[in-house]
Amino acid sequence: MEFYLARDLSGCLYLYEDPPKKKESVVWFAGGCAYCDVTEVLDDFADIKWEDKEPTKIEINLVK
Repeated sequence: MEFYLARDLSGCLYLYEDPPKKKESVVWFAGGCAYCDVTEVLDDFADIKWEDKEPTKIEINLVK
């Protein structure tokens, strides 16, 4: 499954189902799509910054 990662101005990392767009000056917005704060779980992504122009697309393989 493909998801998108983006960091907000405060440094929190969020996971989005659809590609989010930067909105205003502090947050990313994905039009009502599910997102969650994954800062503690996926903080290996230190290279993802608020200053990024686009979110980072990742693939997650879910295993039963």
